[in-house]
Amino acid sequence: QDGSVIHVDSPAPGKPEGFPTIIGEDVLVGHLAMVHGCIVEDRGFIGLGAIVMSGAVIESDGMLAAGAMLTGGKRVLSRQLWSGRPASYMRDLNDAAIVEMQRGVQHYVRNGQAHKAAVLGTPEG
Repeated sequence: QDGSVIHVDSPAPGKPEGFPTIIGEDVLVGHLAMVHGCIVEDRGFIGLGAIVMSGAVIESDGMLAAGAMLTGGKRVLSRQLWSGRPASYMRDLNDAAIVEMQRGVQHYVRNGQAHKAAVLGTPEG
């Protein structure tokens, strides 16, 4: 979404490969989020204004709440919600929450298709 930043950490002593940023498929990154040298697996969700620091992982179907800061080395497990600064485990996500996360992804896919069609002057699709 708008205003988000995706960054990496360069190689350093003790970490010659650095911290690349790896983002899976069907991931939603909220407005103004900072994604820095971390892994976000398929269908992960990063809320509006959230920060994910180097070495952190958000597993598939994991959610980091709006405004949260996931510090380096922390791991949001699959189907968990983490919140706060620093972020900590809040609760497990039910099936309805997972469906809502995916609706958000599909909403932005449709927006992208509509934008592309408008720019190219072609029908959506």
